[in-house]
Amino acid sequence: MATLQLNDGTLIPTLAFGAGTALYKCGLLDSFDRNTVELIKSAIAAGYRHLDTAEIYGTEVEVGLAIRESLEEGVIQSREELFVTTKISGDFFNSAQYIDVSLPKLGLEYVDLYLIHSLLWANSTIKESRTAKSIGVSGFDPSHLKAISVTARMPPSINQLEYHPYFSKRQGKPYLPALRSSDTGNVAVAAYGALVPLTRNIRGPLDETLIIIAKKHGITPELRIEEYLRVFDFKLTADDIGKINETGYACISTQEPISRARRYFDSLQTK
Repeated sequence: MATLQLNDGTLIPTLAFGAGTALYKCGLLDSFDRNTVELIKSAIAAGYRHLDTAEIYGTEVEVGLAIRESLEEGVIQSREELFVTTKISGDFFNSAQYIDVSLPKLGLEYVDLYLIHSLLWANSTIKESRTAKSIGVSGFDPSHLKAISVTARMPPSINQLEYHPYFSKRQGKPYLPALRSSDTGNVAVAAYGALVPLTRNIRGPLDETLIIIAKKHGITPELRIEEYLRVFDFKLTADDIGKINETGYACISTQEPISRARRYFDSLQTK
């Protein structure tokens, strides 16, 4: 699987399997879901090597068990084959203590990436203690990254935020160039919800555009774990990207993305 080198030298797989969103436990954080374990094991067996979870998702135990069973069953040979990300969502000033709560749930001695799920920064002792190989942030805008780049003793390596064609502009301007500007500290950008126009399964303006582009590249628009890995089998042209952006931008100024997301989450509640 393709990797990206972060500003601290760490190599991160560019495609992750997320144990949030549809797997989020909605207040039942102490419950256990065997189906989630099996789904994560299926992802590992399919070839995913980056697993993304969080304290607030309530799926750290399931991720950890899926890793242990995958090791026992010989699907992977060592923990080092996997890149594991988790996050803290509250009490950020005690984040160095909270990672010691997450690690036993995961059954791991360290995580590869630890993110702060808020507009606050954490104690760099987490990385220095080697309980996390890299540290990062989630949901930061360019102004926050610029401030951190000049004040933090150990700047973040990555910024994870929602990014997809329906959510790629802020205040009427494309967002990605601002996040990647030279004064934001060379912080890598990770998108969650990148496949929203497909996975949320509510018809929207991009559907026809994506079907046309998929046919052009010989890609079957099936929403299976294995199919997602085919993202490395082809490359979008500048014209493809332009068409996706144009269609996505066209609806950003409307309420469509909000109602689309609401309909999706409402559908999860009825399952």
